[in-house]
Amino acid sequence: VIKLSFEEFDLERGYDTLTVGDGGKIGDTRRVLYVLTGTSVPDLIVSLSNQMWLHLQSDDTIGSAGFKAVYEEIDRGGCGDPGVPAFGRRSGDRFQHGDVLTFFCQSAFELVGEKTITCQHNNQWSGNKPSCVFSCFFNFTAPSGTVLSPNYPEEYGNNLNCVWLIISEPGSRIHLFFSDFDLEPQFDWLVVKDEGLSEATTFGTFSGKDVPSQIASNGHIMRLEFQSDHSNTGKGFNISYTTFGQNECHDPGVPVNGQRYGDQFQLGSSVAFRCDQGFIRTQ
Repeated sequence: VIKLSFEEFDLERGYDTLTVGDGGKIGDTRRVLYVLTGTSVPDLIVSLSNQMWLHLQSDDTIGSAGFKAVYEEIDRGGCGDPGVPAFGRRSGDRFQHGDVLTFFCQSAFELVGEKTITCQHNNQWSGNKPSCVFSCFFNFTAPSGTVLSPNYPEEYGNNLNCVWLIISEPGSRIHLFFSDFDLEPQFDWLVVKDEGLSEATTFGTFSGKDVPSQIASNGHIMRLEFQSDHSNTGKGFNISYTTFGQNECHDPGVPVNGQRYGDQFQLGSSVAFRCDQGFIRTQ
């Protein structure tokens, strides 16, 4: 039988379609397995016979990137490897009839979809591979980690009101580094607060596509509040955090296309930077 796996998929939703059929003649409605449209990358498809057909149909307006799929011949009696969700893991590595797979998500992520799926005798899994979506409420206690907008790197949803707390050891501080930021200007926003002191302070309210500068707390607790309105969304944000002591500075990182000398960050320590050959230091 044939296993078809999609790597990219983008068709005008509702108007341009890709029909996948099993054997027979192209367009035979009795043989249709799936009719696909939109931007979600489909799960793998396994045929019932040794022949599969694909029929792409587009209307007279609006083109899209299209799709990229790879096919593979596999032995009859199996459903093929459905893969592992991003930010997740899987228990089970057999894909024959009757085999069961169980999925789990990393800390701070919630599983959306079926936790377990079974390979059925029609060569199809009993459900699609689930996804791991970043939780809207979570308390981070690890010394380093990542905060993502829900569904990142895909667009976040409407009417969200999310709160994340980063809690480090008393006497330590927290450093935030923004690697990506895209919110609907003026209507969707992220507020960053310092709550580790007797009086909470607000570092800023951020919106739009300008990536905020690095932020270092004064106390050992930071609060991030994210809110989106009822319309228009963006890609969201990707924020990494690390913790450091009161008597040291946060790790400044290593410049792209460059090197850093020194890995001590206590007060009074120094680090030096050098650019690779052909690159110029800008600051």
